[in-house]
Amino acid sequence: MDQSLTLMSSAHRCRKKEQRVKKNDIATLMLGIARIFLWWWLAESMIHFMYMHAIHNNEAILESVTFWTLGGLALAQVLFFYVKYLVLFGIPTMIIRLDGIEPPKLPRCVSAMYSFTGLWRNFDVGLHRWLIRYIYIPLGGSQHGLPGMMFSTAMAFGFVFYWHGGHGYLFIWAVLNWLGIIVENGVKRVLFIPSVWNIIERSMSPRMRRRAYAALASFSTAMLILSNLVFLGGIDIGKFYWNRIFVQGWPWATFTALGFLYCYAQIGMEFDRAYR
Repeated sequence: MDQSLTLMSSAHRCRKKEQRVKKNDIATLMLGIARIFLWWWLAESMIHFMYMHAIHNNEAILESVTFWTLGGLALAQVLFFYVKYLVLFGIPTMIIRLDGIEPPKLPRCVSAMYSFTGLWRNFDVGLHRWLIRYIYIPLGGSQHGLPGMMFSTAMAFGFVFYWHGGHGYLFIWAVLNWLGIIVENGVKRVLFIPSVWNIIERSMSPRMRRRAYAALASFSTAMLILSNLVFLGGIDIGKFYWNRIFVQGWPWATFTALGFLYCYAQIGMEFDRAYR
């Protein structure tokens, strides 16, 4: 008798839940459609009024602009990439939710990204889960120490390189991302050695530790943006930005860019703290 009452109660709760989902389906669908149209309109506006594709394939124009404008164009390009993927991921996400399945989260805004590790965890969440489950963990991952982690990560990025088309510029992009993750993990391992961490805790306040972390992250963010420019525009565009900002622009343009990326990292860290 008790068991039948429990089953009836569970069935009643399930029916209530189904009714609540059905009532919300239309509103959720309409909101999702409106958001996708907004993202699509923004992406189309950036193409037609800011000439996103044309400008970034014309080195003569990029050569003629100031360092300030060049930095703004680089940021606009990665933000355009983000908005485009909101549309590409938003449509299947909406359809999946209509079937009652919880899809991976939509890409996190690149303005809150300040590390290679964070980008791969939070941009294409579904791809990241797949790589971890079917390549990284089966190959041993971090269970075999730093060499095992480096090998497993290299194999994962080898698949990413092949999956995206296997072109030469994609190989450079994949290698840059692999190196970025390896360096970030290597620095993290060194900093969290007990003796090293004890020195850091004794000599730096929490606020100073955060500032130091943001300063390190500014270098990582600069390389992260550069690697994405290679992905979006090819090797020549990546070389062009490197030469303009880090070679021709040394030291003022370089340190100005790193200063802005320091603030960029602080925003990302605050975002992590607020939504953790």
